[in-house]
Amino acid sequence: MSSLEIKNLHKEFDDFHAIRGIDLHIEKGEFAVFVGPSGCGKSTLLRLIAGLETVTSGSIMLDDKEITEVAASQRDLAMVFQSYALYPHMTVAENMSFALKLANVDQAVIDKKVKEAAEILQLQDLLTRKPKALSGGQRQRVAIGRAIVRHPSVFLFDEPLSNLDASLRVQMRQELSQLHHDLKSTMIYVTHDQVEAMTLADKVVILSAGKVEQVGTPLDVYYNPQSRFVAEFIGTPKMSFIPVDTEIQNLIGSQDKRNLTKGDCLGIRPESISINEKGLQGKVSLVERLGAETLVYIDYQDQYKIAARTNSLASVTVGDQIDFSINFDSVHSFDQDGVRVSPNVTDDLIVG
Repeated sequence: MSSLEIKNLHKEFDDFHAIRGIDLHIEKGEFAVFVGPSGCGKSTLLRLIAGLETVTSGSIMLDDKEITEVAASQRDLAMVFQSYALYPHMTVAENMSFALKLANVDQAVIDKKVKEAAEILQLQDLLTRKPKALSGGQRQRVAIGRAIVRHPSVFLFDEPLSNLDASLRVQMRQELSQLHHDLKSTMIYVTHDQVEAMTLADKVVILSAGKVEQVGTPLDVYYNPQSRFVAEFIGTPKMSFIPVDTEIQNLIGSQDKRNLTKGDCLGIRPESISINEKGLQGKVSLVERLGAETLVYIDYQDQYKIAARTNSLASVTVGDQIDFSINFDSVHSFDQDGVRVSPNVTDDLIVG
């Protein structure tokens, strides 16, 4: 396993500036996830690391070696693509061993590595099958096995689960997490799915418009978002936002240390809302009963939608006028430019 360092990286496609001065350090053995909305640059950044795109300016270091201009085949990286990219005429074993054969590795070594990878991925009984005889999850395992047999310094995953159905995605997330634990390898994973980011990552890298918005542990970016963009992107349902007005200031009280002014806004997680408690009033616009919990969406002041998380047996229906309170000790605050207003009440949390 190796560390990876990116310094002032830029990528331009004609008039489009896709990657805008990214600085990033990924430690040895770390599972880093690049996440962000479509078009934010996460896949482009991964392709630059892999050597599949040329860098406009900046540098990429693998341990102490600069690989910015090194050919993709010489970077000691292995990439797993969204599309599996398996050869349909080859068996599972042949697909997994193809890169090693091209490198003229001894057949006995190839057989050993394929066997080891197959055991890790539970593919032992499928080695003689061809891709058309495999399920989507099995094909993805083969694609991962093809990377494992190379024993790369860093694994790169480009949205590898996006073609799978919901249940398979959950299963493959668990298997990838176990794989990282077993191999103890450095892994970089691209996804637009924040659930994948929060459940897989040691380090989450949130991207927006070709720039890094925030880097941190999953809980750190959840509890201490540095911008409204991060606060709104991370979390399901999304964080709710309401402006600071006279009513809100009176409810917060004079002891708040953030010196909030009109024009600032509060960011409120669903778990910070308690329904049927005195404080504010609104109208229920939607109720989602999910079994273990219920999500209640409240229209506040006829223009702001607030999501509340409550127990599954809560007695509430669409159209109800409802009282609700906010736990102001756990809310976030942002100015008119979407920048966090310090100090956040969660700043004293020690989040690992």
